[in-house]
Amino acid sequence: RTLEDDPLFNAGRGAVMTIDGTIELDASIMDGKTMRGGGVASLRRSSNPISVARAVMDETPHLILGGLDADRFAVEQGFGAVEPEYFFTQRRFEAIQKRRASLGLPPLENPARRPSEGTVGAVAIDSQGNLAAATSTGGRSGKMAGRIGDSPILGAGTYAENGAVAVSGTGIGEEFIRHSAAARVGWLVKDLGVTVDDAVRRVLHDTLKPGDGGMIAVGRDGEPVMRYTTGAMVSGYAKASGTVMTMIWEDSPRVTD
Repeated sequence: RTLEDDPLFNAGRGAVMTIDGTIELDASIMDGKTMRGGGVASLRRSSNPISVARAVMDETPHLILGGLDADRFAVEQGFGAVEPEYFFTQRRFEAIQKRRASLGLPPLENPARRPSEGTVGAVAIDSQGNLAAATSTGGRSGKMAGRIGDSPILGAGTYAENGAVAVSGTGIGEEFIRHSAAARVGWLVKDLGVTVDDAVRRVLHDTLKPGDGGMIAVGRDGEPVMRYTTGAMVSGYAKASGTVMTMIWEDSPRVTD
């Protein structure tokens, strides 16, 4: 929720726009202990899609809700609704205007606004070894209205299974879906016995193409894994000891105790 509320990221308040200038949000969450999960797609009025995804997991027998009915479900669950202007940032608006111009489309006069960079995700392990993963995004800038990526789909952008791994991905959603990228990491760890780091490396470098994206993951040993094949990926982790590390590039960590 903190990342969704921060306009620096492509999720919640900082989400990118569709080619029509609207905001459509996707998210999912998965509990590795029970293999339960919940996802939402194409939300337009919910400020924290990850909370709505959690409610889908906890309050319904379903895995994914989408569109206007998902927004209505959010209100029924007590999350309320925000106006489209809540999501607006000037940077995102300017980006979509340039995209429209490159396609020969007229500029938007009255957008449902906003800017940012990067799908957000979180993976965690607790003191009992339970794993969990969550992902939230505004999708691809300039996407067609109604496009749904990997973030709300368990096994594509999000996956968690106790004893194996919790994974959250960012990148070209169509490729993550096509190759069941997040679940593939889990299968490699569980079925082939490879390390989490090696499993993430294999999926990013051997299954997906260079530049397709990145992943954060944690396995049963509690060690964080953060890999990407794009130019950079902002990431970080916190440990029970109080150590917090944040990184923009692999070779420039900042550690706070």
